[in-house]
Amino acid sequence: MTKILRMANKTKLFNDLVQDISKVAKAFAAAQMQAEAICIFTGDRELLECPDCGLLEDVSSDGHLMTYKKSDGTIEDTGLRFQEIDCMHFRCPTCKCIVELNDEESNRE
Repeated sequence: MTKILRMANKTKLFNDLVQDISKVAKAFAAAQMQAEAICIFTGDRELLECPDCGLLEDVSSDGHLMTYKKSDGTIEDTGLRFQEIDCMHFRCPTCKCIVELNDEESNRE
């Protein structure tokens, strides 16, 4: 009988833990969505650089995503943002080049 009680306690503890983790995961997902809505870079992907025109992403000191032209010599946010096509492909707002994550090759549309 003692073995059954211990097993029941372990099962309850496990279920409670799973429930707590689920709550934390939901709260994290909501916070990440809020951060993305105000253009705070959440680090869920690599920063992009267009191989054709040199527009590249960076993160400002306050955590906001920004873009600037590599060739300009200054790091001033252009206000332009790469458009997400799918989780691996983004369109450059300047020259419309398709930039692929984790791959230096891209294709112009």
